[in-house]
Amino acid sequence: DLFLQSVLCNVIYNPCEASKSFVQGGGFIFGLAFLPHSDLDQWIGVHPCRAADRQMLLGKQAQVSVYRPKLDSMAVLRGDLEAERSLYNANMFTGDVPESQDDFLTIVAYQASGDSVIRSPARKVRARVPEVPSGIGAVESLTLIARLDKGKLTHLQWYNMGCGSCGGAKSMECMSVGDGDTACASIEGPISGAESSPLECKPSNHNLEETCQLKVYIAFVGTDKHSVPLVSGAKIENANDYSLTKMFSDANQRAKNK
Repeated sequence: DLFLQSVLCNVIYNPCEASKSFVQGGGFIFGLAFLPHSDLDQWIGVHPCRAADRQMLLGKQAQVSVYRPKLDSMAVLRGDLEAERSLYNANMFTGDVPESQDDFLTIVAYQASGDSVIRSPARKVRARVPEVPSGIGAVESLTLIARLDKGKLTHLQWYNMGCGSCGGAKSMECMSVGDGDTACASIEGPISGAESSPLECKPSNHNLEETCQLKVYIAFVGTDKHSVPLVSGAKIENANDYSLTKMFSDANQRAKNK
């Protein structure tokens, strides 16, 4: 993960100076911005590529990750687990954060090219779990759909994967992430309950990986610069929750084996 100001100095992989038109198989640059101690409403009207908003985000210790998957791939993207934990703030475990302060780590996907400024809705990716003492719910995965028209990005939208694979909407492992969407979450917390205690991660029932690290899956719909149809997003939109989970699990395994 990189601080916002550092990423914006990188012209080659700068999501705020992306190409105006993308071709199938070429690199697609976008950013993920993480805002600690925030709620979804704090993202209203805010874009990481606008100068005034950028300064506000820096003041609130926002961080970003920048990615360049191939257009029309089904990519599995990871950040840095320790950076996510640090951002959420270890003081949460000791109650040092004021109760009036929002207890969420939120995220948006974004890109800008010229006058075109695109940003996804905000989503919660870490939050307190009231049922577990000192427990933190860490969303295991989000799915992002990038919509393009003749190679130009028009929308970044989250696909609601739901909680069918981890016990359903009433499960303790099901976390509300925003706009009625839900996602399966691991439960993370200090083993002994003390701030200095090592963190232990309990993944949801369907997740065999011992990790509380967020994964973002991305797929594409629409057409590229040459009007070639993009088909990876259709695979997601036509799948049910269970086959979708397996689809990305297979993609994740292929990425590990490379």
